[in-house]
Amino acid sequence: MSEIYFSNNYRDLCEQHGTGAGFQFEFSCSRCHDTWRSPFEAFTTGQVAGWLSKGVSTAWNLIGGTATNGITNAADGLAGAGWGSSRDAAFQRAIGNAQSHFNRCGRCTHYVCGRCWNTAQGLCLTCSPTPPPRRSPRSSAA
Repeated sequence: MSEIYFSNNYRDLCEQHGTGAGFQFEFSCSRCHDTWRSPFEAFTTGQVAGWLSKGVSTAWNLIGGTATNGITNAADGLAGAGWGSSRDAAFQRAIGNAQSHFNRCGRCTHYVCGRCWNTAQGLCLTCSPTPPPRRSPRSSAA
C-alpha cells in the first residue's frame, strides 16, 4: 500500500449526483494556505443519472403524474454503483498533479507551495527561514 499524501490539507469538492457530477479536489499550502484545485473530471454515470432524473421529473410533471421517486431512486443507484472506486482513482490522479505544485518538507513533512519553500535548504520556510541578504562590506574612508 502506498503512502497517503495530503492527508489534512485538501478539500473534497466532488459531486456524486446531478448534471454537475464529477471529481475535483482543492489542496492547500500548510504554511500560507494558498490553494490549488485539480482539474474537474466529469463523472459521466452521475451526470446521466441526473439528466435521467430531470427528464423523468419533467415528463411526469407535464402529464400530471407523481410516480417519479422510483425512477429517480433507480438513477441515483446507477450513479452510486461506481462512485467509490471512480472517486478513489480521481483522488490518486489529483494527488499526482498536486505533487508538482507543492514541496514536502523533510523535517516537518508539511506540503508547501513554491513561495514557502527554501530551495537552497530543501526545507519549508518555517523549518529553515531564508537568511537576510548579506550586505557588502563598507570601505572605510580616512
